[in-house]
Amino acid sequence: MSGHSFENITVMPAQAKPKIKLKGVSKTFAEGSIVALDGLDLEINEGEIYCLLGPSGCGKSTALNLIAGFEQPTRGEIVVEGVTDLTPGPDRAVVFQKPLLYPWLTVLQNVTLGPTFSGVDRAEAREDAVGYLNAMGLEGFESRYPYELSGGMQQRVALARAWVNKPRILLLDEPFGALDAQTKVVMQELLLEIWEKFRTTMLYITHDIEEAIFLGDRVGVMSRRPATLKSEISVDLPRPRTVDLTVDPEFIRLKKAIIDELRDETGIK
Repeated sequence: MSGHSFENITVMPAQAKPKIKLKGVSKTFAEGSIVALDGLDLEINEGEIYCLLGPSGCGKSTALNLIAGFEQPTRGEIVVEGVTDLTPGPDRAVVFQKPLLYPWLTVLQNVTLGPTFSGVDRAEAREDAVGYLNAMGLEGFESRYPYELSGGMQQRVALARAWVNKPRILLLDEPFGALDAQTKVVMQELLLEIWEKFRTTMLYITHDIEEAIFLGDRVGVMSRRPATLKSEISVDLPRPRTVDLTVDPEFIRLKKAIIDELRDETGIK
């Protein structure tokens, strides 16, 4: 993807360097009968895209929810920018697999809702929203309603809604998992194009090995539940990236290495 405009986007300076640390984090549910995470250690550095892979139900989304402040750890400590008592906040935007747009609001109203609720001047919020929507290739769709958009377009609105709040951390839980293969590639390239501009720290949850390598600076591989971090693989591939990278010998080598790490956890032969 190329040619999107960022001219109308106002970027606020970060108040602190975003950095995430999970130290010996465990999380249980159902009065302790279900152990989702067991001593998870994880560190995400400022400005990087960290992709987290693992078997279905291993606790990847649980880790994301803990960082977002939706849940609290049973044991261990989570530190986000020096803060340990976490509650949901605009510094950490979350994008889910479903866009979760308000159907009674237009595209523009969906994107400006967060900033105006936080007290941002309406004119400034509108200008920023239009800039992000243009960057997402949605120029001219501001007055449309979600039901008038394709799934990929709805997810673009969800990304614009997340980014317009100027988050220092972006938490993405399989945001492109429900899209068809072609739309998924377009969205991956678009995500990277905008990240190149703002270098927002990202935790990206996925089941897709190729997606993790294509997007990430590092890939964390989780074990089966009760989950911990089994291994981390650095992705030393040049940026900016395009889909042509997927046939690069180093890309293929990394894919094999991750498959090997997942064999014992998923039963891959």
